[in-house]
Amino acid sequence: MRSTIKALVLVAAFIAALGPNGINAFAQQSAESAPAELSRLEEIRARRVETEQELKAVQARSAALDKTFTNVSTMVETVGLTDGVGNLLRRYRSSLGDVRQDRLDAHDRQDAIARTRVELFELNEKLSNLHHSQGRRARADLVALIQEYELLVSALVEVDSTYMRLIERTEDFRRYIDERFLWAKSAPALQRTDIDRSQEALS
Repeated sequence: MRSTIKALVLVAAFIAALGPNGINAFAQQSAESAPAELSRLEEIRARRVETEQELKAVQARSAALDKTFTNVSTMVETVGLTDGVGNLLRRYRSSLGDVRQDRLDAHDRQDAIARTRVELFELNEKLSNLHHSQGRRARADLVALIQEYELLVSALVEVDSTYMRLIERTEDFRRYIDERFLWAKSAPALQRTDIDRSQEALS
């Protein structure tokens, strides 16, 4: 009973401190904050979905490269460094993607991660300072926004780490081929026997 009376007294004091104009301003601010948070929520959700799609694409690139690298190394071990295999290695090298832009984009990706983490920190600060009188709806909207930010940060970090692994793996593959060019610098035309043995190794 006493706690209820105390709570009512605090609410009354809060309303009195606001005054008529303050109450109207507070109500207007609360009404405006919900649409603003919801609009921001949709924006962050769209960014998160876009980032997850980018993640799937770069994961597919990375998986394809890993498979090719494994198949080529198996072929070299099985067939040996014949002149014909040297020509095949040249073809694989020329087909490797250029990762220079991916490396340049790494700075932008890491900047985006840092900015998003700062925004997430600010939202958590806002949540901890949110007054109970601002209502459950405002708190629920803010919690939902924070959760979307956390998912976005996680996706951004995963995209960046996958790109970095793709860059390293591509450079490893290129280096692997270059080292074997020392044994096959001037290979003659590819022979049919080399093709057949290479296909068997890759199958």
